[in-house]
Amino acid sequence: MSTQNDNSHLGFVFQAKLHKDLFFDYDYREETSNGAKIVRTGYVYGDKVTDVKLTKKNLFFLDVFPVHLKIAQTDVSNFRRSRVIKTTLDVNKKVDLAIKYVDNSGKSFFKNNVAQNRNYLVAEFGYKF
Repeated sequence: MSTQNDNSHLGFVFQAKLHKDLFFDYDYREETSNGAKIVRTGYVYGDKVTDVKLTKKNLFFLDVFPVHLKIAQTDVSNFRRSRVIKTTLDVNKKVDLAIKYVDNSGKSFFKNNVAQNRNYLVAEFGYKF
């Protein structure tokens, strides 16, 4: 069963190990409050979310440091579709560095909304507690 942090969505997750270090995830969830609404018009958006993700651990090594790859797509009904490509380098067991590209496409009412169509290139520093 899949839920958001605030319990606003309920759904299911399917995870499969396709091969050594290769994983597939499918996550479908629906908003428990029947979706977000634009009050003035009654337009419902974001009531269904679908995530599809392919993860390849140890894609290759830079010297002794493993590099991982994640390719994902999130589709939020009547709102936005996001595609992500992320590479992560494990510096050690606690620290990693990542570069992530996010391609957003607004949909329906939000098709021409600048905020829902922004694309990003992000550098991340991670520390595991």
